[in-house]
Amino acid sequence: MKALVYHGPGVENLRLEEVKTPEPNSHEVLVKVKLAGITNLEYLIVNNLPYSLFTLKSPPPLTPMPHILGIEFSGFVERVGDHVKGIREGDRVAVYEVLFDGTCDMCSQGSTQICRKVGHIGINSNGGYAEYTIVPETNVFPIPDDMDWGLATSLSHSVTTAYHALNKANVKLGDTVVVFGASGNVGMFAVQFAKMLGANVVAVTRDPQNKEWLKEFGADYVVRPDEVVELVKKTTNGRMAEVSINPLGVDVWDKSIEVLGPNGKLVFFGGYKSLQVTLGPLPLIYGREISLISTRIGSLHEFKQVIKYYKKLKVKTWKIYELESANEAFKEVLDKNGKQFIKIS
Repeated sequence: MKALVYHGPGVENLRLEEVKTPEPNSHEVLVKVKLAGITNLEYLIVNNLPYSLFTLKSPPPLTPMPHILGIEFSGFVERVGDHVKGIREGDRVAVYEVLFDGTCDMCSQGSTQICRKVGHIGINSNGGYAEYTIVPETNVFPIPDDMDWGLATSLSHSVTTAYHALNKANVKLGDTVVVFGASGNVGMFAVQFAKMLGANVVAVTRDPQNKEWLKEFGADYVVRPDEVVELVKKTTNGRMAEVSINPLGVDVWDKSIEVLGPNGKLVFFGGYKSLQVTLGPLPLIYGREISLISTRIGSLHEFKQVIKYYKKLKVKTWKIYELESANEAFKEVLDKNGKQFIKIS
């Protein structure tokens, strides 16, 4: 089969190769990949940049090596293991990217995303940048025939991460929610979920003139980072926002605190360019009793829940690459105007 194989840092070390098609064991599923997503995670790995998922480890602990990246993908079931139930050959499927044991205290509490032995498809096993890939039966879910492939692919990481963040924030009807990085992989879905919950949504992006599509996704305002504090102050009559969502880390850290009012909540995840931030404007944090809430991808339960929203969710596709030319994507993924995908089959 064809696969985009990572041999080490640098786009030049990401090579299209012929490799052996894997065989599923008794509790695994062989997925024929239709579409794969490109997230900040893959960009940072390929370009040897720090990323919070790996704490301070460098290079990232990819298994096996050479490695096939790709935490977001969807496709058809090609073959199932002898003991797999509820999944048939030919099923259209989405994939939950978190590897979990299902037996630890965190899994028992429903928090599979912070399993004591947590791993990730595309990191701790080969991922979706190949014509075929192996997935545990616990991570494969049939999807409706009318679900868009772009959305099915995004469920794996982007959609579930946004949904989990809004859940942790406990957004209420009438809240003002400020979403930084709104035109990115996770941001576009955070905007949509915030609007579904009845919030007034402020989408923050570096180039608002080219991101008017965010209003179609539920944003009431689309604004630059340097304008957001004044806009929130004006539109809330000085009350400020109840929630801010920061998937970008240090670049907008202070702004994501400054937009909040008393009892405000900053939900943060992802982050790149730096693995550390200063705590920020302390008089605002403790003076307004602001809560700092860290999150990551959602749980298996949340993944199953977001599938039910598929008719209400939209995907802004920026670019689709053929597998043969996918290297180009890793030169520009941080300057996004929607999602990037790799067409596999």
